[in-house]
Amino acid sequence: MPQPRDYCKIELSGSFDFNWADYLRDIRGSEQVKQGTIRSTTLVGCPRDLEACLGLLHMLVDRGFPVQAFEYHHATPGEAVVRASCQDDSAA
Repeated sequence: MPQPRDYCKIELSGSFDFNWADYLRDIRGSEQVKQGTIRSTTLVGCPRDLEACLGLLHMLVDRGFPVQAFEYHHATPGEAVVRASCQDDSAA
């Protein structure tokens, strides 16, 4: 049974160049489009810990990406809910 993992969500205003994906590793992105214009980008994933998540956040800010919101959830061992996108792929 997969173990619950930490979860983070970062919202950026405008578009995000997904060529940066090599730096993001297990982070996935989606864009919100309104009237043909990208209004915001949401990055979601499961970093190995808070330090890795903050490192990603600092990298985005240092490179000028307009961070609008940040959310981090620390998974506890007793949690019953496991996010499907955050399951350990190495166990498969």
